[in-house]
Amino acid sequence: FDTVVTLSEKDSFLAKQLYDLKQVIVRPWTPPQWTLKVQRTENTINKYELLFFANFSRGENSEALSWMLSHAWPTILEEFPTASLVLAGSGSDVVTLPKSCLNIHTVGFVEDPALLFERCHLAIAPLAYGAGVKFKVLEALSCGVPVVGTHVALEGIPPSSQLTMSNRNDFAKKIIELFKR
Repeated sequence: FDTVVTLSEKDSFLAKQLYDLKQVIVRPWTPPQWTLKVQRTENTINKYELLFFANFSRGENSEALSWMLSHAWPTILEEFPTASLVLAGSGSDVVTLPKSCLNIHTVGFVEDPALLFERCHLAIAPLAYGAGVKFKVLEALSCGVPVVGTHVALEGIPPSSQLTMSNRNDFAKKIIELFKR
C-alpha cells in the first residue's frame, strides 16, 4: 500500500513499526449523520432495554451474542423479568435464538438506527475477540448511550463515564448494577 489511514496516533505508530509503512494518515473517527438525530430524554429511554448493534454475520459478534444468551441474559432476566434485548444490524433478523430466550427482539439491518439508540438504556458489546476500534461503541457513545463492554470491545477508546468495562464473568452483574441506578 502507498498510504494507510488509521483512527489514532497509536494505530499509526503500530502500523509504521510493524509494517515499515512510510505514509500513514491519522483521520479521527467522525460519527455518522444519523447520530445527530438522536434525542434521548427520560421519556424516550426504556429503563430495562439493552441494544446490541452489530453485523451478526461477523464471527466475533455472533459468538458474543451466543455467549450473551447462554450466560448473561438468563441472570439479567432473573433480576429484571421485563428486561428486553434488541438485536439490530446486518444478520440480526436471521440469528437462531434458543427457544428459552425471552424478551429478545430482532430488527435486522436498519438504515437509520437513531430511534433504537433513543430508547435503549444501554448498548452492549460482550466481545471475546476482535481487532481495532469498535464502531458500535463509538456510535453508541456519540448518541449519548452508556456502553457495557469487554476489554476487547473498548480497546483504543479513551476512558469515559459512559463506558463500563467488564470481563465476561461480571457482565450480567454490571448491567444489573446500571439498571438499578
